[in-house]
Amino acid sequence: MSDIILGRTVTELLGREIPKWDYAQLAAWASDTIVYMLAEGASDGDIIRRIRKTAVDCADENAILRLTPAFIEELIAGWVKMFADEGRTIPGRTKESTEWLCDADEFMQKEIDPREPLLVDAETGATVLYAKSLNQIFAYRGIGKSVVANALIRVLTQGGDFLRFRSDGGFRTLLVDGELPAIQLQERLKEFAGESAGRLKIISPELMANPKKFPVLSDPGQQTEFLEQIEDFQPDVLIFDTLTRIFKFDTNDPDAWIVVNDFLLDLRFRGYCVILIHHAGKNGTQRGRTDGDDNMDLSVQLEPRYGWQPGDGLQFKWRYEKVRHGGHLPEFEAEYQSETRTWQVVQDIRAAEVIELARKGKTQRGIAVALEISQPTVNRILKRARQQGLLELNEKHSEPVKA
Repeated sequence: MSDIILGRTVTELLGREIPKWDYAQLAAWASDTIVYMLAEGASDGDIIRRIRKTAVDCADENAILRLTPAFIEELIAGWVKMFADEGRTIPGRTKESTEWLCDADEFMQKEIDPREPLLVDAETGATVLYAKSLNQIFAYRGIGKSVVANALIRVLTQGGDFLRFRSDGGFRTLLVDGELPAIQLQERLKEFAGESAGRLKIISPELMANPKKFPVLSDPGQQTEFLEQIEDFQPDVLIFDTLTRIFKFDTNDPDAWIVVNDFLLDLRFRGYCVILIHHAGKNGTQRGRTDGDDNMDLSVQLEPRYGWQPGDGLQFKWRYEKVRHGGHLPEFEAEYQSETRTWQVVQDIRAAEVIELARKGKTQRGIAVALEISQPTVNRILKRARQQGLLELNEKHSEPVKA
């Protein structure tokens, strides 16, 4: 360090000699420096030069003599070994395994923690949402996909029941909303999500100091920045509303999908439960290519109920397009009563027609064709009718008795 300040010595300015570090002080500083510089990817030579230079400036002669380059190398080697034992990565030093093959027998004997269920079907007990999973809810505009996402936030953060679903709650959730103005987002969260006790965080353009900094998550650089921003919060659930607004890419471009899918898989590898809210096209399927479906654990389509018209209120059919984990998850219909602010599962309005045709001896397949509905829907309606005593069965053939 320079001992001349404005033409005067440090001793003159302070009126006393500046004490030099002794060996213990220098050694402690050297260890801290080694840890820091290893994490930064510095070489042995850079670390040695940094420590020796500072020692000359700040340490007494006895300390400098004892802190030789060879001794510093020993310190470095000790820290490298400790990092390796703890499984910590050192840039430029930690060698990744070059082995690609994993022995199947060893793998099958390995104890792997099961994924935590975050949301289950209250009736069947089957898991709907797992930790470490990729999930999608898509619907045509006006059906209520964003509102459903907000309602899921309530049950995931607070616990309890929602329609057919149940959750223990307590899960930290991040909502990335790229579409709603602040006032509408606030209104919806108040009505459908409620207080979260700090478990809900939001990223929205209008809530940022600079709205232009809202992330475009099809950009690898902004993906990295996004991960840095959420690191301290450590969410369990990530909700992206919507895919096209937040990722901002051409959903008909297969190359763009590769970048997006790689990031989504990275999120799953990191342990997040990801819920993508996506638009459906005019043909009823999700907008763009179906490349995004390949990695999905769960894909749900919200469809308009039979006879529904815009202006009829918030109601939909919840239909599973894909369930990778194979749980028994029946489709259902639901509506929201704005006057009482309550959700309820409702009966398919074609139930009476299904029951009537069943009483006339029609098979489930025949009923499905006649009413232009799916056979699982027919099966569900008849099962519930039997449970309610509305349909008499011939137990031998499990078919309705003809009237």
